[in-house]
Order: sequence, then structure tokens, then C-alpha cells
Amino acid sequence: MKKSIMVMSATVLLTAANVQAADTEAMQLHIERTRSAVESLAVKAGRKETVIDDIDRARRYVDKAGEALNNGKRLLGGVKPEAEQDIRHNTAMAELELVIAESRLAREKISEELAPIDAQLARVNARIKVLEAGKAAIDMQKANMADLEAATKELVAVKTEKGLLVSQVEMLIAERKQLEKAKEELARALKEEKMEKQMLAKQLHELTGKRSPSPEKAPLNATDATPTPAPEEAPLPAAAAPLEEPTTPSVPEQSVK
Repeated sequence: MKKSIMVMSATVLLTAANVQAADTEAMQLHIERTRSAVESLAVKAGRKETVIDDIDRARRYVDKAGEALNNGKRLLGGVKPEAEQDIRHNTAMAELELVIAESRLAREKISEELAPIDAQLARVNARIKVLEAGKAAIDMQKANMADLEAATKELVAVKTEKGLLVSQVEMLIAERKQLEKAKEELARALKEEKMEKQMLAKQLHELTGKRSPSPEKAPLNATDATPTPAPEEAPLPAAAAPLEEPTTPSVPEQSVK
């Protein structure tokens, strides 16, 4: 009976030892997998400064998990519960740092892939600005052309009006020349008429002077004197009627005795 109990106890102890050994190996394997993931990511990252700190922190967490495993082993095999908690915590923190580092690498990769696209987009935007500036210049030229057409029409109207004014001025100048010529002819006619009137007055004065009796031949006695009939005076020329147009007046013919 005692022998059976001892066999059973040995069997239980061996089974427990095997389970605890399995737990230790599982913890060790988990730590090694985490360490391998950290080193793989370190090789993938290379010398990128954005993830160096994350990888270093992950390595420290893995080292802490290894220390917890070494310090938490039992004499009969297995890992203490508090050591297991430290191992799981440190490996989880190392995995979190790996996730952060991988996200940084993914973001950098996306940025690198977007860089050519951004450059192309910048070129497209610059081209669009050039096209917009060209369109604005064309619109301005169209507006200037419209203004030019309006100015051209206005200039044509002004030239037409100027031509009419020039024609009117030429007509006025021609009329003025005609008026001046008519004025000169009228002045010349008036001058000639005045000279003719002076000549007629002079002739009339000479005629009346020859026909009047001499005072030396008058009779001494008024009773003896025979009245001599007064000579007939020549009729004065009629006044010329007002002239509507300048004409040369005709001079009446008279005989000088």
C-alpha cells in the first residue's frame, strides 16, 4: 500500500514537473519569438531614425521578459505566477512598440510613394495656374478688343462728323469770299458813282456860271432898262434809285456850250 502511494506520488510529481517544464518552454518560446520579431523589424527599418527609439524600447522589454523568466523559475520547474505576469506584460509592451514602429515605417513608405504624386500634382497645379493666367490674359485682350472696336466706331463717327464740319467750313469760306468780292465790287461802284456825281455837279456849276448876266452890262437907269428874261436852267438829274445789286450807274449825256 505504501509502495502504491509512493508510486502515485512520484507519478504526480513527474506530471507536474513536465507541465511546469512545458510552461517554462512556452514562456521561453514566446520571448524568443518576440525577440525575433524585433530583430526582423530592425533589419527591415535599417538606419531610419524615426523607428530606432521604438526598436530600442522593444528590445529592452524583451530583455526584461527574459530576466523575469530567469528570475521566476522554480526549483522543481515551472515559472512563478508574478514572473509570468511580468513576462507577458513585457512581451506585450515589446509587441506594442513593434506595432508603433511598423506604423511609422508604413507611414514613411506611403509618404515616399506620395512624394512623386505630390510633385506631379504640384506641376499640374502650376500648369493650371499658367492656364488660368493665360485665360485671364485672353479675357483681358477680348475686353480690350471690345473697347478698341467701340473706340474705332467712335473714331469713324468723329471722322464723319469732321468731314461734314470741313465741308461746312469750306462752304462758309466760299460764301465769305463771295461776300467779300461783292463788298469790294459794291465799294468800287459806290466810289465810281460818287465820282460821277462830283463830275455832274462840277458840270452843272460851270453851266449855271456861263448863263448868268455880267454885272458890268447892267443898265444904269432902272426905267430905261429892258427886263431881260432869265435864262432857263437845265433840269437837275434825277436821284438814282437804291441799288439792290452793285451795278455801274449810267452817266446822262449833256452838251457843254
